[in-house]
Amino acid sequence: GTIAMKPLAGGNLEDWALALRFVAASGVIDVAIPGMGRLLTDSIQFRDYAVIQGLLMLFALQYVLINLIVDLLYGVINPKIRLD
Repeated sequence: GTIAMKPLAGGNLEDWALALRFVAASGVIDVAIPGMGRLLTDSIQFRDYAVIQGLLMLFALQYVLINLIVDLLYGVINPKIRLD
């Protein structure tokens, strides 16, 4: 496990994190729950603000969770940055 993850230490992990954030921002939720992207565009078109707010909160939560996972992976992959 950890030997395969050694190349990810340092700058490469930031590249992976950036790619993961981009994927999340581009609508992974639409893959996990089909129709979410269409629901968002329809809600914008018909000015359904409650649905827009809910979906944006869901997207923001996904972004925060991905950032949390990446930050935790920093400590697992590179023990020098752990807090004591």
